[in-house]
Amino acid sequence: MTFKWAKPTNARNLVAQCAEYVIPEDEFTDVELIGSGHALVLSRAVHRGQRVVIKRWHAALLDDKARVVFTKRLVRELDSWRRVSHHPNIAPVLGVALHISSLPALVVPELRTVMQALTEDSTVDILRLMQGTASALLHLHTQSPPLVHGDLKGSTVFVSPSGTALLCDIGIAQIPQPPEWTFSGVEDARWLAPEIMDVNLRPCTGGRGDPEEAWDADGGRTPEGRMGVTCESDVYSFGMLGYQMHTRTQPFASLTWPASVVVHVVSARGRPLRPSVEQSPQLSDEMWELIQSCWKHEWDRRPTMKAIAAWLAVLERVRAVDSSLSASTCASTE
Repeated sequence: MTFKWAKPTNARNLVAQCAEYVIPEDEFTDVELIGSGHALVLSRAVHRGQRVVIKRWHAALLDDKARVVFTKRLVRELDSWRRVSHHPNIAPVLGVALHISSLPALVVPELRTVMQALTEDSTVDILRLMQGTASALLHLHTQSPPLVHGDLKGSTVFVSPSGTALLCDIGIAQIPQPPEWTFSGVEDARWLAPEIMDVNLRPCTGGRGDPEEAWDADGGRTPEGRMGVTCESDVYSFGMLGYQMHTRTQPFASLTWPASVVVHVVSARGRPLRPSVEQSPQLSDEMWELIQSCWKHEWDRRPTMKAIAAWLAVLERVRAVDSSLSASTCASTE
C-alpha cells in the first residue's frame, strides 16, 4: 500500500539544523508503512533506486524548542557516525526526511538483519559475521575520543548482498526518546550490560560511564541526556549478540517478561546456558569461551574489542588449518 502521511505535521522548519542530511520529499517513491514500536514508526521506500527504511520518532506533543534541541543532538550523532562510515563493516549514513513527521526521520538502507539472514540460511558463516561486527566495533572504540554503539543486537547489524556484516544505528540509542526523553525500553535489557541498568555497578570513568540526565528549568527531561554506555558495555552486548546469532533466539528467551530479565542480569543470577550441538552446530568450545568472557558481570574483567578481534582471527586460522588437513586426509584415502 502507499502510505499517506498526515498534514501538516512535518519538520521542514528544522532544515537549518540538519540541512546537510536532508533528503527532499520528491526523491522518495513507493512509501509503505511497516509498523510501529515503542519509540519509532518504520516505513520502507525507494530512494534513487535503492530500497531504504525510514525511522520516525513519536513526537506529536513536542514544542518547537524541544524539536530544535533534539535535531541538533541527532545531527551530532550522525556526524560521528559519518566520520567512521568509510569502514567496510559500517553502514552508510543516508540522511533524514523532514516531510513525514514533526522530527527529522532517519533514513537507512533496507538490508537483511543478521537474524533474518541466519533464519533464511542456516549455513551462513557466523564466524565471518562476528569478525565483521568486531572489526566495526574496534574501529569505533579506537577513535579519539572512543565512540560507543550502545545498542548492539541482532536488529542493528545488517548483512550486505555480498554477505558482509554492516553495523548500523551508531550512537542513535544514546539519544533520549521523545516525548518523555527516556531511553530504550526494558526489552533491550536482553542485550544491555548490568552496569547500564544499575548505577552502583558502573565504572568510575570521570563521567564517561555515568548517565547525564539533562533537565530544563521546569524540572523536565530534555534531549541532551546521555545513556551510560561504555566500550565495556558494548563488549557485553557483543557476547549476547554472538549467543543470539548461534541460537537464532534472543537472549533469556525463557524469561517472558523483560522486567524479569533486568532483575536476572543485574543480580548476576546467571547468563544463558550453552545450546545443544543440534541447535548451534557452528558453536565451538573456543567460541563459547569467547562469548562467556564478553558477558562477565564485572565490567573490568571483559576483554577489549582488540583482544576479541584477535581471538576471532585465531579461530578463523584454526578453522582454515582444520579444513585443509581434512581435505588432505580425504584426498590421501581416495
